[in-house]
Amino acid sequence: MLTVKLNCWEGAMQRHLSALKFAVGALENRRALMMTVINPVTNISVDLISLALVYTYVFGLGLHMSAATLGLTWVLLSILHGRVFEFPVLIKEV
Repeated sequence: MLTVKLNCWEGAMQRHLSALKFAVGALENRRALMMTVINPVTNISVDLISLALVYTYVFGLGLHMSAATLGLTWVLLSILHGRVFEFPVLIKEV
């Protein structure tokens, strides 16, 4: 801070910090907007995918689904459901 004051860089430093603050705010607003769209869509879509898989297995392929198979399918799809909500966070980290 002493170097900034001695070289009379306060104004330039203030402008630079304001620009950075504005850029970070814009990114946070964009992220919040994306999350408001992604969260409801992924919540519904994973449930629809689960139902579509079970429907295709039973009615489309004409196969019998036992309680064990249905339970395993539901557990695996619930794990997928949890991972879908972590996906936007993983993208941010990349």
